[in-house]
Amino acid sequence: MTKTLLISPKYPLPEDNGSAIRSMNFVRYFKQYGTVDILCLSSQKPSSLSKSPFTQEYFITKPTDKACKKGFVKSIYDKLIHKKTWLTNFFVPKTEIAIRDIILAENYDYIVCRYIQSAYPLLKCSTNNKKKIILDVDDIVTETLYDSSTANINGFGTLKKLIDRYILQKYYKSCFGFGFILFSSHLDKIKVSNPNLVSKCYVVPNVSPRMELPDDFCKDGHSNIRNILFVGSLAYEPNLQGIIWFIKEVFPRMVEEYEDVRLVIVGKCPPAELINLTQNTPNVELNADSPDVVPFYNKCGVVIVPLFAGGGTRLKILESGVAGRPVISTEIGAYGLGLTDEKNVMIFSDPECFIEKYKKLSNDKKHYSRIVQNLSNVITNNYSFTNFSESMDTVLSNVHM
Repeated sequence: MTKTLLISPKYPLPEDNGSAIRSMNFVRYFKQYGTVDILCLSSQKPSSLSKSPFTQEYFITKPTDKACKKGFVKSIYDKLIHKKTWLTNFFVPKTEIAIRDIILAENYDYIVCRYIQSAYPLLKCSTNNKKKIILDVDDIVTETLYDSSTANINGFGTLKKLIDRYILQKYYKSCFGFGFILFSSHLDKIKVSNPNLVSKCYVVPNVSPRMELPDDFCKDGHSNIRNILFVGSLAYEPNLQGIIWFIKEVFPRMVEEYEDVRLVIVGKCPPAELINLTQNTPNVELNADSPDVVPFYNKCGVVIVPLFAGGGTRLKILESGVAGRPVISTEIGAYGLGLTDEKNVMIFSDPECFIEKYKKLSNDKKHYSRIVQNLSNVITNNYSFTNFSESMDTVLSNVHM
């Protein structure tokens, strides 16, 4: 009987987002073989949950932003000496020691660390415990994401930014010294790893979300194609910037073509900028913090993913396929899912291209149905819990304690 620790930034229940879904799939997998504990780095257990899948639960309270704030010299020192980037700035020595003490006391067989930013305290674990760490790399900061996240930095901050970018790569390299490194796609693995790490790098695919569709759910979404749906966390900067770009650059042209077209936005934590923009843009509907996305899929006929930076689980495209809705996405939005333009997804790069792809779906119902069916086939063949479990079986078969 094995004993596993899941390290997660947030408590992964309820499973209402891509991060929580992937985390809980790890929990389901390891519970087949023993007990699973959780160590949360930021949030407490939701009070609404009556039953927990975890044997033990640990909550490490993050220090306040004020406590993490440092002067210029101390900040540079932490970057150069301690490899502390902006990703890991919230870790303080007291927190790091508390995490390592739990690992040392419980003697886990496996330590699954969700996200590379969560792994900073683990760099000082013993060699034996480092071999037990399975790092799920689900948050590599790409060049485009780094630039968009630091675009407003100037003055002395520019020097810190240059040093931080360099240290970030050093930090990644150190993290790849753990026992096993997981990626959600082959493209992520190829992009990040190098030939010397192939033996410890594995692809563990995402699992398509489970959706309970009511009996009266509109199976033929083509009848609702004038309703365009965007679903995603609006606290995630690439999502926010993507949908703002779409509203400003694409949607006005859509309204010129189709007077009855509507844009339905569903997401958590919309900032004031987006709220004001949607309120002042005709035919745009913002639904904040909705507990159930199914009604929105029901009334919409096509889903958009206008991302130009970032990464993540990309489960919204899989969710769209489960709901029977085609997706019009940028290449980055569909990155790593193994999808092909015009076969199981529609890829666009600019406003003209988006309108062209939309017209194809709108004017050709057979093409619409083919895209939907082909996306469904990809999900069935590649993104089931069986695929996830078989990939994890391969990982564990190579674990040498």
